[in-house]
Amino acid sequence: MVEQLQGSGSTSKKRIEYIDAMRGFTMLLVVFGHVLTHGLNNYSEGSVVYSFFQTFRMPMFFFISGYIAYKATEYWDFDFYKKNLRKKAIIQLVPTVFFFILYGVVFRINFVSAFLKEGVGIYWFCQTLFEMFLIYYTIQLICKYTSEKLFTWLILLAMVVTKVVGLVYRTHGILYDTLLLYRLLPYFMYFALGLLCKKYNDLFLRLMKNDAVKAFLILLFFFLFIFKYHHNIPYGKNLLYLSDHLLIRVAGLFCVFSFFLCHSDFFARNGKVSQTMQFVGRRTLDIYLLHYFFIPDLACCNEFLSTDTRAVLELLFGFGLAALIIAVSLLCSAFIRNSEFLGHYLFGVKSDKYSY
Repeated sequence: MVEQLQGSGSTSKKRIEYIDAMRGFTMLLVVFGHVLTHGLNNYSEGSVVYSFFQTFRMPMFFFISGYIAYKATEYWDFDFYKKNLRKKAIIQLVPTVFFFILYGVVFRINFVSAFLKEGVGIYWFCQTLFEMFLIYYTIQLICKYTSEKLFTWLILLAMVVTKVVGLVYRTHGILYDTLLLYRLLPYFMYFALGLLCKKYNDLFLRLMKNDAVKAFLILLFFFLFIFKYHHNIPYGKNLLYLSDHLLIRVAGLFCVFSFFLCHSDFFARNGKVSQTMQFVGRRTLDIYLLHYFFIPDLACCNEFLSTDTRAVLELLFGFGLAALIIAVSLLCSAFIRNSEFLGHYLFGVKSDKYSY
């Protein structure tokens, strides 16, 4: 993609190898998490295995989406605004609606009733991402007709407003649920953080390569993760809430970004491991939409893969099965992509024949 969960039919833009590899790694974590929650049904609040990756998995997705989405050279006007929103609707909303209905048919779910209760359910990411782009594009359009210097301040304002509203307003209703505001409000700040980091990219990359910064982020992440399980200190409950909903997530995603950035030479060499991770990273939309159909019911394995006592086995089993599900999803994706029409409208593959 050059952005998270977007089809990758174009080769006109130079791809950044470590970004693609990072997206591939993040996709593996998503499927791994779903193996535990949908397959093994083995998640609990005390699950160290799940909680470790869950802290930064989805924030990482949204951060990369924002990081790659920001373009300083784009000329914004109302026609450009409408054109880009139309592109995003085709890439993110059309596949989401199609697979949401298909999933309901295959698994005999009343998708109308399900939609009214929790939007598109398991396919929430694409709809939420579209809404984030809507906010981003609107801010760009406002800056175009006022002052470009307002961009940073408006993005920061949007980050604060969405986070505060998400913490305060938790009353569910049809609009709140179908528009997936319960997903948009807590996660928008990571998308916005990606936008700002790309806007100030030189400074951001210098910080991510600085050894003192890397040491601080690693120590902070592990301290907060340990604190998650040992927080019997004054104001511990409030500090834990702040950590779980902000600090540990930001520290985790920066640790991951810094790791891939500092090993960019390895991914640029395009060895087998690197090529595989990059290919998965370029097919994240395909995998995301398809992998739910291939997660088996493994509840019978729970007693053999107890998170409390057999974390290593759960890691090996979970990641092994996740890799297999990704491989099957990619095979199915290749079959569907054989049709230019389906590849364009289901996976966002660019096409001259079906141009926007």
